[in-house]
Amino acid sequence: MSYIARILPMAEDAAQKNHMDRIKNVTLEVGAMTGAMPELLQECYKEAILGTLLEGSELTIIPVDIMAACEDCGCTYAPSKENDYRCPKCHSLKSHIIAGRDVVIKSISDH
Repeated sequence: MSYIARILPMAEDAAQKNHMDRIKNVTLEVGAMTGAMPELLQECYKEAILGTLLEGSELTIIPVDIMAACEDCGCTYAPSKENDYRCPKCHSLKSHIIAGRDVVIKSISDH
């Protein structure tokens, strides 16, 4: 619910700034590291939008896989148990996450 509680005011604010009277769809990118479960986000969204500018809108969720960037060779890859979380190119463990840890509003649509 905390993700939805943070996203609703941002979506309403963006709609008002763009002179939208009504929102029909909100698209979220949801990273795999967030632990946010799409079905629970959908359920919370339906409850949270009642009585708001977003009432009646649909929530579209785009899953975002975890991606890392190797700090030694620059390779981007999906860390996993199968590759021991190592870079597949140089086998380094030095990396940082570049995708998959956020919930982001991708778009807001009034049609």
